[in-house]
Amino acid sequence: MKNINKIIISIALFSFLLFTPLNGADINSLKSPTGFSDITDGLSIYDLHTKLSIDKYNDTSNITIGSNSTSGYNVSSIGDNMYYYIDNKSNTTGVEEKVKIDGEDYLVCIIKEGNQLSNEDKSFCIKTLKEFNNLNNLKPLNP
Repeated sequence: MKNINKIIISIALFSFLLFTPLNGADINSLKSPTGFSDITDGLSIYDLHTKLSIDKYNDTSNITIGSNSTSGYNVSSIGDNMYYYIDNKSNTTGVEEKVKIDGEDYLVCIIKEGNQLSNEDKSFCIKTLKEFNNLNNLKPLNP
């Protein structure tokens, strides 16, 4: 019986060590900015019209300065490796950045409904991303 318990414990430990690195970063354990809900599946809600989104950074999420008329996506730099974007297809706008979390690249966005941000909303988005970075010891990267 003791040998069976040792085998079961060894298999469980081996499985944990083998499969844990494959899961990557646990973005749901990141701290949310003031007023936002806890992060679940890479999403945190502030209100009906404002969200924080965390997605893996890949070829389709490249931050490219300028306008892409085929996708309706416009991006402009606002400094400190943060970018203002307008997505005409989804009728959203906001501020985004690329960060590294547990060795993997992620795109973090503060998303607002509508196709333009007031100066007040833009300041809110920037302030919120900076707070998110400070809470989680992250630094925006050059895309």
